[in-house]
Amino acid sequence: MDDDDTGQEDTGQDLLQVSAAQDVGSGGGPVVAAVAVAACCFGPPVHAQSVDQAKAAGQVVERSDGMLAACPGTPAAISALVERINAARLKHYRGIADKTPDATVTQVQALAGVKLQRTAPGGCK
Repeated sequence: MDDDDTGQEDTGQDLLQVSAAQDVGSGGGPVVAAVAVAACCFGPPVHAQSVDQAKAAGQVVERSDGMLAACPGTPAAISALVERINAARLKHYRGIADKTPDATVTQVQALAGVKLQRTAPGGCK
């Protein structure tokens, strides 16, 4: 069930607020700008509480590629949530890369990973 009954998944994109001064490898300027613009346009996170609880419990971690990972022994419901969120994130990252000159999905994911890992609690327990 959704925390705010909107039916939207928490993709973690609300955490992707970035400054245009940051860079990802070579030519990160347009990528950074695209991620910053896209990040401001997302609705409120829906499963943030359950994802945050799973992170705090050491069941879910943020990966360096901007995706979530379920830790070993994680309940099936949490693993399924991770899969749904990752699918939504990847779709979003592809959209950013498609709209940004010279940007690759890998660059967009790397920038997202840095931002998301900065705000995430520890690792697997």
